[in-house]
Amino acid sequence: MDLAVSVRASATEGDSTITPAPSRSADPSSDADSDDNDSSPSNTRSTRRSGSRTNSGGASRTTEYDMRDPVGGIAMITPGLLEGAQYYKIGDNLTLAWNYTSVQAWPTAVDVLASCKANQATYTLTTNMTVKVSGTGKLTWDSGDYQRTATIPLLTETYTLIVKDANGEVSDAPKPGYLAPYMQWTFGMYEPQPYTPLADFQCATCENAGSLTSGERQTLISLLAMGVVTVLSFTWFASGFGVF
Repeated sequence: MDLAVSVRASATEGDSTITPAPSRSADPSSDADSDDNDSSPSNTRSTRRSGSRTNSGGASRTTEYDMRDPVGGIAMITPGLLEGAQYYKIGDNLTLAWNYTSVQAWPTAVDVLASCKANQATYTLTTNMTVKVSGTGKLTWDSGDYQRTATIPLLTETYTLIVKDANGEVSDAPKPGYLAPYMQWTFGMYEPQPYTPLADFQCATCENAGSLTSGERQTLISLLAMGVVTVLSFTWFASGFGVF
């Protein structure tokens, strides 16, 4: 009994001289790296962006269609092509209608203009006119209201209708599938004149009735003389052959 107690005591004294191994201290940098590594996949997913791709210039990429596809255009409905030349009195309403043809990339809106070569002016009928899904455009333009407030008045001249993409220019080159600037229909406009009674009317290009100018009198005399000479000559010629 005493021997067992002394052996246990000596074992305890021997163990007391053994120093325990130092515990591994936490490395802040490794913890931070661990946190970064753990969170990096989720961070990468959360910062991923979406959207349309752009080129180096920053402009949105446009769809390119087959070069064999036709260019988008316009076919007039009102007035029709078989109705002939159209002339509108300045002050009246102009009603125009058309169909869009061969358009694949539909514009959001169009501008409708009228150009006049006589004064090199372009008149705005409307801007940002919404393009309907039905593919038909219609416009009623009050030329009288425009004329009352116009800085460049309408002339008695011929005009060319222009329909173009609101985001484009008149000079844009045609592209397959896209609406090209339309400039194929012309119309005339004229300024109405005030009423003048017939008794007061004077024709600027007419001569006074019942009177002839000296040149006209000489021409008439020459024609009569030639007629007389022709008749006498024929009579003399015929009588020489015994016709008369």
